[in-house]
Amino acid sequence: MEVYEFYEALGENYSAVLKRIPDKEAILDMLKEYRDIDHFDELKNALDVSDYEKALLHAGALAELSLNAGLSETAKEANCVRDAIENVSKNSDDEIMKQVLAKAFKKLDSSYVKADFMLDGL
Repeated sequence: MEVYEFYEALGENYSAVLKRIPDKEAILDMLKEYRDIDHFDELKNALDVSDYEKALLHAGALAELSLNAGLSETAKEANCVRDAIENVSKNSDDEIMKQVLAKAFKKLDSSYVKADFMLDGL
């Protein structure tokens, strides 16, 4: 699979990525970094133990790294998770906020897993 096909398969804008990172090898390096830095698993682990401070750190880092790699959908979902974490951390007894966080994480999980799976083809 070519790099442009990876972005097209995810519904992302490869041309926009090329404007920011005009070198194919640099794009591949960014995607490798996206996969190698384990913010997603660290985010999941932090949420599993309700460590919202650590979860916020990893959600924000994942959003930034995703955006840098041109994965805007994953970045958007990571930002939604970050916002939900902030709300839950302020209202830790609010079950509705916890449900919102769970749904936001489920969307992020889907987006992240799809991108991660597609990276195998590069």
